[in-house]
Amino acid sequence: MLYQFLLRYKDFFNQWKVYIISALVLFALLVGFIFRRQDHQLQNNKVNNYETSYKQLNTDNNNDKLGEGQFKDSDKPTKNKGPVYVDVKGAIKHPDVYKMSSTDRVIDLLNKAELLEDADVSQINLSEKLTDQKMIYIPHKGQKNVDSQLGINKSQVGQSNINVKVNLNTASASELMSVPGVGQTKANAIIEHRNQQGAFQDIEELKKVKGFGSKTFEKLKSYFAI
Repeated sequence: MLYQFLLRYKDFFNQWKVYIISALVLFALLVGFIFRRQDHQLQNNKVNNYETSYKQLNTDNNNDKLGEGQFKDSDKPTKNKGPVYVDVKGAIKHPDVYKMSSTDRVIDLLNKAELLEDADVSQINLSEKLTDQKMIYIPHKGQKNVDSQLGINKSQVGQSNINVKVNLNTASASELMSVPGVGQTKANAIIEHRNQQGAFQDIEELKKVKGFGSKTFEKLKSYFAI
């Protein structure tokens, strides 16, 4: 029976062997094509993944550089454009410490402080820019300044070492406070002594004022006049 089956199979194969072989070849080609295509797709996916990763890496690096550049820029010191505080005294209506812009000039400060009628600005540089922590003293007309003898340029407004002779008998509290070392307390003491005892007749009388001992008097006497 097996022999008969083999004979039939042999006859069938001989009759259709061309078609069978052709079908097997086509099947092999189809399988090879499928595997080759899958392999090609796999390679393309790898390439695409690599390109995507490379682009992402470049993007991250660029972002890091940009962020680093922005951080460095933010760390750069900026020029100070904030407010400045200037103390103005002398022949003005409102002596005080004023908050001003760093771009303001002396004239802007004096417009706020308001000059008295006898203010002498002939030797004041009204166009000078204001600087922080400086004192400006505006003298009265006829008020003498001994700094010219010392070679100090009075036009340099804002210099805290400007020394103006202050008249003990006519000076206001703000004028007295323009003297280095004389604050509100000492200025009030001078005025109180003047009101109670009358005008000063001699600079030495300053020793009688509360707060002016011998050492203090020696340091400050050159700033006062009668």
